[in-house]
Amino acid sequence: MADDETPFAGSGVPVVPDLKPGAGALGGLYTAITAAATPRTLVLACDLPFLTFAFLARLMEAGADADVALPRTVDGYQPLCATYSDRAGAAFGAHLEAGVRKITDAIFGLPSLVVRELDAAALRPYDPHGTLFFNVNTPADFARAIDLGAEQDGGH
Repeated sequence: MADDETPFAGSGVPVVPDLKPGAGALGGLYTAITAAATPRTLVLACDLPFLTFAFLARLMEAGADADVALPRTVDGYQPLCATYSDRAGAAFGAHLEAGVRKITDAIFGLPSLVVRELDAAALRPYDPHGTLFFNVNTPADFARAIDLGAEQDGGH
């Protein structure tokens, strides 16, 4: 998803232009769910190098009978590593039309959406090093991720 897909034109990767340009992360999320055209969508930010298959399988399982399966760490919700139903996507479109731009406001703004939270206790078995949601946004973050990965691999 991209507000402007032009910079990615030569990447060889399909890029879907935002259905509501300028709507921020919620607009991108709405676009992803709509473009997926499936009953459930797993959304993953591209800057989370320590996600594991085991955790993602647990997340998908948690979302099997919910509109949203949403991890919540001590730092807060992780809406860009979550599962969403097509019903949640339709609700997000309505929220965007009403001027809502914050993802968590949209998630919790419609009481009829079934939200399943995975709290810190539920995440602990999948995050022994506390890095599951470490994200890489800068060259310094990237260097730190390499160091963390080496530490987790026992220096190998």
